[in-house]
Amino acid sequence: MPGKLNFGTELHELLQTVVGNSNDCLSEMESDLLQVTLLLMEAINKLGDNVVEIGHNVNSQKQFINQLAKMVNGSPFVLEKLDELNRTVDENVAAVITAMQFQDITNQLLDKVLSRVKCLRDVLDEVEKLASGISNADNEDDVLSMIHKSSVTMNSKHEELKSLQVQSVMQLHMDPGSIDLF
Repeated sequence: MPGKLNFGTELHELLQTVVGNSNDCLSEMESDLLQVTLLLMEAINKLGDNVVEIGHNVNSQKQFINQLAKMVNGSPFVLEKLDELNRTVDENVAAVITAMQFQDITNQLLDKVLSRVKCLRDVLDEVEKLASGISNADNEDDVLSMIHKSSVTMNSKHEELKSLQVQSVMQLHMDPGSIDLF
């Protein structure tokens, strides 16, 4: 009997150490992910504001240049070249706006990571329950039964998480029309 109690005590201490260390890591991960989310939102908002302002300034410049070209009776070549430059600027601004849509995709990925962190936390809660149960176990068979029950519960929680999450489509680039949301 003393050997079995020692086994249970050692297993309990091991599981408590795993849970404690893992929870510390998960807390740091959650904190870092939330900070990344906030920084991303702030950067995108500032970028968006600046892109809008640049767009307004570019439009004002285009109008002014077109007025100047008409006032000096610009040649058809000059007017054609101005139109071409205007189209290029419009395309570049549209490309920047499309690229900024990555915020939505990134936020969705961060949310998915956080849900996986929650799943890990649920698994650790189950391990912690197991550790507490083992410390009160009378014999090795009780410990083995508790381990089996915890394993089944953890697998069930994992399957539940998998069934709730929509499968993502791998996003390889940011070209217009290629952005697949989750």
